Amino acid sequence: MQPINLEAILPHLWISGRSSRAEWWRVHIICAVLATMLEHMMFAQLAPRDGGGMQPISLLWPIASLALMWVSFASVVRRMHDRGKSGWWALLYFVPGIGWLWLIVECGFLPGKPAAPVPVFTPTPAPAPDRASRTKARLPATPHVGTVQRTGSRDGKRALKLAGNAVRFVVAAAAAFMLYKMVLDPNPKIFTELGTNESLPVFQKP
Repeated sequence: MQPINLEAILPHLWISGRSSRAEWWRVHIICAVLATMLEHMMFAQLAPRDGGGMQPISLLWPIASLALMWVSFASVVRRMHDRGKSGWWALLYFVPGIGWLWLIVECGFLPGKPAAPVPVFTPTPAPAPDRASRTKARLPATPHVGTVQRTGSRDGKRALKLAGNAVRFVVAAAAAFMLYKMVLDPNPKIFTELGTNESLPVFQKP
């Protein structure tokens, strides 16, 4: 005789989870057989013996009846979860006639509905760095001496170029000013103000 596996029995005692049609039929067939046996045993105990009155009933029978009723009710609740409905619909279990007929059709013949998929967060993997980026990451962050020297020489050349452009601009402006005075406004005062050197030509108005 195989030992009783509690792991296979305990799920039938809870109202959480889901139950298939085959499991629902199996549970209720076993409960019906046990309830029939329990009823016959209870009536046999209550039968009068030796011409006496009825025997007192034991507390074992109502406890066993409540246990079978709970197993049957829990199976209905799990079957409602499998049908995609609330477990409160199992309260029809306590409505004789129409409630029992509706539960037999709903739980024993209609197929279950698939459970809603649970969203699973999958983090996006970071892109693997290429070989060039790994090589740059391994390089030290401090600049080399040669790099500083090349940067200083480049800045010096740029400053010299700007200074040469400024000198050219000043010389061009002075030449343009002198040309304007000699051609468009020939006034000898500008030359006499520059000095009294006799080598400079002096222009006079006719």
